[in-house]
Amino acid sequence: MDPNLAEKGGQRIANLAGILAGVLFTISIFVTAVSLPPGAAPNGAVSNFPSVRAALTLVEVVYLVGLVGWTAFWLALNRTVSTRAHSAASGKVVGIVGVALLGVGSLVYAVLAHVSDLYHSTGAVPKEQTNLVQTWQVIQGLFNATDAAGLFFLSAALLAIGVEMRRHPSFGRWFGGVSMVLGALGLAGTLYFIADPLSSTALAAGMGLGAASTLIIFPLLLGTKALLLSRTR
Repeated sequence: MDPNLAEKGGQRIANLAGILAGVLFTISIFVTAVSLPPGAAPNGAVSNFPSVRAALTLVEVVYLVGLVGWTAFWLALNRTVSTRAHSAASGKVVGIVGVALLGVGSLVYAVLAHVSDLYHSTGAVPKEQTNLVQTWQVIQGLFNATDAAGLFFLSAALLAIGVEMRRHPSFGRWFGGVSMVLGALGLAGTLYFIADPLSSTALAAGMGLGAASTLIIFPLLLGTKALLLSRTR
């Protein structure tokens, strides 16, 4: 088998994986926002969790599959556009660190499920339930922090690869500039949340902007562009 054909086939699969990742992230973020609105009271979120547990468990699976697809696309895209070895390595590592942190954050509902089980157990008294609500808030805050860190690293990686794209003849200044703008938006949203982590508005708007820029728009737009390029070569 021709190695070049095999490589092109692998790149097309990776590009399709990136597009699929953007779709999966859209679904997972929407379902999460509907099931557990950012502004919901903590005691309401805990008490309502059993009714949305199945949906959120499915969301975790969808989100993890999306991260796998995003990673495959990210590695293939770096291989395509990087013109200098040191910049290729640094940008690639920054992106992988971001994905790893988001992977940790995706397991939040598996942890919160145990808190919910204790809260709804037969022997739970009001005082214990109050303590469990506080525990829920602490756990949610910790996982929000890992998500914020992950989005921060991904945003920085988008800025780095945007610089490389501007030098690549097939992507050029336009797509390079778009990647840099998305990275800048992701950084702005993440920093907004970091500056006010207790605000539901900062959580919804800041983290929402960061996720939309890095996890949805970037793989959908650049995945489509890279897929079209692979078909014309």
